This record gives sequence, C-alpha cells and structure tokens, in this order.
Amino acid sequence: MLNQAVCQKGFSLIETLVSMLIASIAIAAVMSIHAKNLGQTHDNAALNQAQILMTNLTLRAQNEIQGASNVSPSQFTETIRAVKAQAAEVGMPDADISIKPQQAGWLAQISWPAHVPTQAVVRSACVAPPAGHHCLVLLLAP
Repeated sequence: MLNQAVCQKGFSLIETLVSMLIASIAIAAVMSIHAKNLGQTHDNAALNQAQILMTNLTLRAQNEIQGASNVSPSQFTETIRAVKAQAAEVGMPDADISIKPQQAGWLAQISWPAHVPTQAVVRSACVAPPAGHHCLVLLLAP
C-alpha cells in the first residue's frame, strides 16, 4: 500500500502558540497579584514605622508639656524637626508631622503618601490629611 496515512508526531505551530498565550495570561495574572501584594506590604511597613514615630513624638511632646504652665506651638519645633529627621532615616521623607492645639489638649498627627492612594488608611480624626495619604493622630492631654 503506497497511500498510507502519514502519522503526525509532536505539536503543530498553532497548538504551541495557543498554549504560550494561555501560559502568558496566567503569568501576567500572577505578576499582577504579586505587584499588589508588594504595595500592600510597603504600606504596612510604613504604617508600623509611623506608629513608632508617633510613639516617639508623643513621648517627646509629653516631656515638654509636663511642668509647663503655658505651652505654645513653637515649643514643639525642635521635637517635630527631630521626628521628621527620624522619618527620613526610616524611608518616610514625605511624612508630614504636626502638633496642634485643641480644646482638650494637643493633637499630634503624622501623614504620609499611600502606595495606592485609593487604599489610604486614616486612623482616628485626622485634621485635613491630603488625599491619598495615610494618617495617624493622637490626642495629648495637658
């Protein structure tokens, strides 16, 4: 028999291209999830750093408030400058740090840009944080 069917071995070019397309879509999806996870990890690390900075800020401010009969915002200038320097050292150079007078005491606030602006975390009653910024606030009693 001369006219026998030719037996195919291996894959055709179309099959290979389709399988590579499916694999590339799957890899792109995994990379997207990984990129989102990295952003959230960065924001969580920044939040931990901000909480440490807030603790330092409040301890310094309370030391300045204790024993003082009349405290003015200018007394906190050195404290704010020192905490801003610490923020820059830990990778938060854009952090905005302030201590403002309130009726019940002093309001210490730290805000910094969020990695994903739509997922910014605002803790407590922050006073006018910029859009897309995380914010921590703490009330210091006199």
